[in-house]
Amino acid sequence: MLLNKILVIGASHTGAFRQLLNDGFEIPGYIFDVYGINGAAFTNENLIKSSNNMLELSGVFAEGSHHNWFHSKETSIINLEEYCGVFLLEPLFIIAGLMRQQLWNNRKGICTEFLSGSEFFFPTFSLGKFIPITTHQWLEIYKNWRVGSIITMSTIRSINKNIPILILPTPLPPKRLDSAAYAYYNLKEQAFLALYLQNTFNIKFILQPKFTLNIDLTTFDEFHEREPDPHHPTPKYYAELLSKTIDFNSLDFYAEFKKGPL
Repeated sequence: MLLNKILVIGASHTGAFRQLLNDGFEIPGYIFDVYGINGAAFTNENLIKSSNNMLELSGVFAEGSHHNWFHSKETSIINLEEYCGVFLLEPLFIIAGLMRQQLWNNRKGICTEFLSGSEFFFPTFSLGKFIPITTHQWLEIYKNWRVGSIITMSTIRSINKNIPILILPTPLPPKRLDSAAYAYYNLKEQAFLALYLQNTFNIKFILQPKFTLNIDLTTFDEFHEREPDPHHPTPKYYAELLSKTIDFNSLDFYAEFKKGPL
């Protein structure tokens, strides 16, 4: 049987995806080639480029360390013509450390639009003192900080304008102090960014499905890793996404999951 090939590319979340495949998970008729690198590398614009209509991956220096790609094939040159689709394992929110420490000297920079409606769920929650920013400012910060993410999508599209690109959602925080309110905020910023990426690069996305979430929007323990990386998914998380949310005949998410959990 002729197998369809899907390129899986992204940050360290790809480790869970690789483990899933190593454990024997299969989608009949499909094979997955996985390329991953530490998430910090996506702050560097040189980690990926187009060369002779191929994707060429490079190790980069970012946030104080050198990072190299790990991949399931022996080459760092990717021929997109071999693939019927691309799965991006891309976190779609700005980490709290960047918003506090790197921009405003330990004060929070918060996009107040992403808090809209949160008082219905969390009437007593307060983010404390913060610097309000607009969605436009938030997006410009993201594009300049995660420049490698933007370049990855634009480079793929420069080679192939029609190949399906699906962004698999990142797990929201587990239960901990004020995690539910931050999960709400993360969902709103993910939805905003994903819509921008959809309009700009014709990507497909869903937010984290309800069946992986507690009622307070925190992620079930079985779907996220333990400390120090609770933001990383488990192999079971990706098994559920692949088995339940993606129509592999059309390489798109099922319509029922496009509504989101809010």
